[in-house]
Amino acid sequence: MIRAFVLFVGIVIAACTQAAPSVIPLYGDINDDVAIKVAQAIRNANAEKTNDPIFLAISSGGGDLPPGGLIIDSMQMSRRPVMTVCISYCGSMAAWIHQHGVKRFMNPHAVLMFHQASFGAGDSVPRILEHAKAVTKMAASFEQVVADRTQLTLEEVQRREANGWWVNANEAYEEKLIDAVVTATPKQ
Repeated sequence: MIRAFVLFVGIVIAACTQAAPSVIPLYGDINDDVAIKVAQAIRNANAEKTNDPIFLAISSGGGDLPPGGLIIDSMQMSRRPVMTVCISYCGSMAAWIHQHGVKRFMNPHAVLMFHQASFGAGDSVPRILEHAKAVTKMAASFEQVVADRTQLTLEEVQRREANGWWVNANEAYEEKLIDAVVTATPKQ
């Protein structure tokens, strides 16, 4: 198994050669406020005069799709590669964000959880149907990324998500959902 080495507890440093890496935490619910802070942190990290990767350290049960989309867009527009690390739990939107890392890592006891997209419905039926269509379209684009990176079909990803798809670090590595499981720094 490929090994990634830890710079300090829970944070991967696999490609940095000089200074300490840029580490951006993504903890708790993914909402507009959190997404704006993470997007700004990615922009600020890009202002640094280095091409070393940015590490997005994630421990979140998920949240809203549009704010998650903002984080993913910021990762994809980053001049520096953004690598993701599942620290303990990446569920729902957090799991989809995790999958958009240039390199994806997990701590040994961390868990990924994917499920079908959902949303609160408190409006008129036509608006609910329009919202459902938009959420379904956005979720399908995230599911396609998982399918492409794992060599599963989109239908297989959706089938696994139907009842909640829980994956530990070793299973995630075998399924190609991650590039490596984090291990301890070797003793010198």
